[in-house]
Amino acid sequence: MSPTAPPPSGAPGGGPALRPRPAAAPDGGRLLVQKFGGTSLGSVDRIRAAAARVARFAAAGDRVIVVVSAMAGETDRLEELGQAVNAGQPAKEMDVLL
Repeated sequence: MSPTAPPPSGAPGGGPALRPRPAAAPDGGRLLVQKFGGTSLGSVDRIRAAAARVARFAAAGDRVIVVVSAMAGETDRLEELGQAVNAGQPAKEMDVLL
């Protein structure tokens, strides 16, 4: 890169990168994907907060797709159970399990 070239960036003119615009839904509204997992689902209060966030966007007219992954600590717990069941199995087998 030459000394006079603007710094690389996702925005024109070398400014901060802009967040991508959500895809337009067929009805002209926004189509949003929200993913929750880990500590964001680690307690009843956090689950309620995630649900409230989804509800706010839906109430504003957005179409929301919600993706939920494992709650806090669950992936570790499943891995421990898998290792107990598959003791001595190749690592490839654990990859398939998880």
